Amino acid sequence: MGFWDLLKNINNAEGIRESMRMSYDKHYNQAQSGQGSAPDTTPAQYALYGALASRYQVDGLNPPEMTVWAELAPFLALSRAEGREYLAEYIVYREKPADAKVNVLRKKVSEGLRAAEGEVKVMAAMAVEQGVAWGQLVDKHTRTTLKDSLLEGS
Repeated sequence: MGFWDLLKNINNAEGIRESMRMSYDKHYNQAQSGQGSAPDTTPAQYALYGALASRYQVDGLNPPEMTVWAELAPFLALSRAEGREYLAEYIVYREKPADAKVNVLRKKVSEGLRAAEGEVKVMAAMAVEQGVAWGQLVDKHTRTTLKDSLLEGS
């Protein structure tokens, strides 16, 4: 999608997806080139964080860092390509739910949560407890598993 197409579509689902992909790619390239990084993060994790945090900034919000990481939990456990794509779809779901590909997003969020371990699983459980938007997509079994991990602390 070119710049003018992006500008024309900025308020629709495809524009949101493309702007999130572009933000992810920008942050990923920064991490790869050494221009941006965070301790103990991979370039893909840095890109996910940067894309979501940037979206919040565009909306005039500045949530705590831990809140952003917790919201990223299901996407952190997906492959790089899937994390990028389904974070973009999640933002469509959050901002324009009627235009989101809900069935595939539900599947990928569940896959990510099942694959999450340790700290990421605890962050996911905290996010669900705090009412994160993707929490509505989580089935009862996964929700129970997450609550159990919160009680266990890992």
